Amino acid sequence: MGPQVLSGFFPARQLVKKPRVAISTTENATTGHLENVSDQVCAIVSRRHKGDHSPKFFVYTDLRLSAQEALRLYQRRWPVEVDNFYLKEGLGLADFRLQSFEAIDKWFAVTLVSINYLQYQQAQSYVETGKLPHLADLIRQHRWTHLETVIRRIAEEALQTGKVEEVLQRHLPSAAWAVV
Repeated sequence: MGPQVLSGFFPARQLVKKPRVAISTTENATTGHLENVSDQVCAIVSRRHKGDHSPKFFVYTDLRLSAQEALRLYQRRWPVEVDNFYLKEGLGLADFRLQSFEAIDKWFAVTLVSINYLQYQQAQSYVETGKLPHLADLIRQHRWTHLETVIRRIAEEALQTGKVEEVLQRHLPSAAWAVV
């Protein structure tokens, strides 16, 4: 495995695999070994203020990087983490458990098309307004627009036919599990 920037925010006690391992420290970085990581690591200590008693550690394995370069790479990671969160939580990528391989493959495809659609909307909004909306806002807006469309169609059909109960029965889910 090549050099990598590992997830940040490690407690100090996790940085050293064994007490006998030598640690070298500079003003803002510590090198040593981390359990389950074969390469030597460098940890950058980040404090909010001089007396901060719970500093955060950013750990990486490419020791050729300066602390500034490693943090710059870590900043690129955040948008990826946000997208992963929306893939799993907002779009249901984590909801494929106990399915066949074919079903999982199709679920991944639908989910990826969904996030591509949202990212396209995000890019369009940026071009039009100069502001980059959050994916959560786009998901909420899409759901709201969809709900509005469904309600409007049901209302128009009920007005046209005059049979409100019949229209409702046709459009409302009949299974209890379908109600969220």
